Amino acid sequence: MSILARHAGAEVRVADIDVNFEFEPELPIFHKKVRSGTDNLAAGPAMSLDEAVSSIEAGISIVDELVAENRPENRPDMIGTGAAGAAVAMELLNAATRILADIKTFEEAGIENAGTPR
Repeated sequence: MSILARHAGAEVRVADIDVNFEFEPELPIFHKKVRSGTDNLAAGPAMSLDEAVSSIEAGISIVDELVAENRPENRPDMIGTGAAGAAVAMELLNAATRILADIKTFEEAGIENAGTPR
């Protein structure tokens, strides 16, 4: 994502919502920790419903903070969810529709055999 942003002249702002690491408080990122890491999606839900809702709310609050700065350069034109975004989107789709999402999305992301990286 950072390489694409550099080529597009876009700024990348990072948020810690569920990274399995404790970052220094003075690090210039959005500190919005809901939990440390997620569970294995192949074995069950990655997080609880409450944690998922809190994560979405954390993302909304980040956008609100950027807009509140009232600087045109801080208004996001695009918001990315990082490397895990595809798996999260599939989990949300499955939860909303009760239909398993197309497994090819995992294959395209380089994940085979229930989450084992290639």
